Amino acid sequence: MKKGKSGGERSRYFSLTTYATEKQIKKVFKVHLSSLRAFCYIHHDQDEAEPHFHILIRTHSAWTCRQICNWFADLKDENKQKVNTFCEVASDMMALQRYILHDTDEAREEGKHQYTAADIKSYEFHDLVEKKNAYDSSYEILEKVLLGVHPRELCRYYGRDYLYHFSQYHEMAQLIEETDARIHHTISTARRIKPALEPITDDDLMEELEKYEQERI
Repeated sequence: MKKGKSGGERSRYFSLTTYATEKQIKKVFKVHLSSLRAFCYIHHDQDEAEPHFHILIRTHSAWTCRQICNWFADLKDENKQKVNTFCEVASDMMALQRYILHDTDEAREEGKHQYTAADIKSYEFHDLVEKKNAYDSSYEILEKVLLGVHPRELCRYYGRDYLYHFSQYHEMAQLIEETDARIHHTISTARRIKPALEPITDDDLMEELEKYEQERI
């Protein structure tokens, strides 16, 4: 990680806990919307001694936790006291999703309320909210490259994720297409050399694949 001028790690992924109200959180998001790539939050109010919100955010550029906390620095509660907000760099968003839903063995053993994805409110955080066991956006981008989606559309939707890794996505897509073609060739060849009613075994496929690779050399 890069070091920020104000100290601490610089990152684009953060996990926050705040005692602000939902209205205050929305106001903060509105002010800093241009800096946010995505965000989601959930209200823990079922079995908590003091209800609070968990927030996960992804920014366009790198920030420090101190800078992110400063977004909430001026918030006051109903008694005109400063609202506490805590922030840390997030390294595993899917693990954090399970954590904020209390979807962990520890939380279940402690009898904590089990929240659901429907309790999470989000903006452009589909990988966190819609697909609990999902692949990340890189796989989604790769699938769209293979489907022939125009680079302009991919750039418009995925922004820097696509721009920064353009060559890797297209090189991987080419490798997948070449591998698919090789497998198709192997199966077609195996079917030609085996009688129609005789099953094609894995050994048959491996033998033909080895022959094909030797021919390429």
